[in-house]
Amino acid sequence: MEGFFTKVKKFTKSDIDFSISLKDFADYCKNHGALIAITLAIIALAHGSYIFSNNFGIDTQVFVQEPEFDYNWEGIGRFGLLLERDFLFLKPFSLYYAGVLMYIFIVLACIMMYYTFYKISGKDYGFIYLCIPLICFTHPIFVEQFYFKLQCAQIAFATFITVLRNFVGVCMD
Repeated sequence: MEGFFTKVKKFTKSDIDFSISLKDFADYCKNHGALIAITLAIIALAHGSYIFSNNFGIDTQVFVQEPEFDYNWEGIGRFGLLLERDFLFLKPFSLYYAGVLMYIFIVLACIMMYYTFYKISGKDYGFIYLCIPLICFTHPIFVEQFYFKLQCAQIAFATFITVLRNFVGVCMD
């Protein structure tokens, strides 16, 4: 068991450059255009119906009818939805805008995951990067989280912020 821990320590203390630069990220995106295009297609296949869906659920009907109503989100501790509504300009609430924001933030989260894995490992694994985030975002349990249109953009935005925060945390350590 000690041999395993020494291998992990050697791997984590390698001379990998964890520096963050917008130019490096732009170069990564340019060099991995096919990976990003496949990500766009797979996420569109998995979540595309939610982008153009105007089905209201119990959570969105009241917002469509009364845009100023908070639907008791403050009372149950869903302050993120109120913050999202004001921060992402979802007032008055638009089903299509929420769906498009969801799609954009999921794709951005995937790209940030690819870049994070690339920077942490110091190696380019190409299309193998598709496995971890896309299995997560296309798994039925995760897809069900986007059933409610009101929270779909919030969940995708929170995922993107979490990935971004973890990436910055890894690079700053």
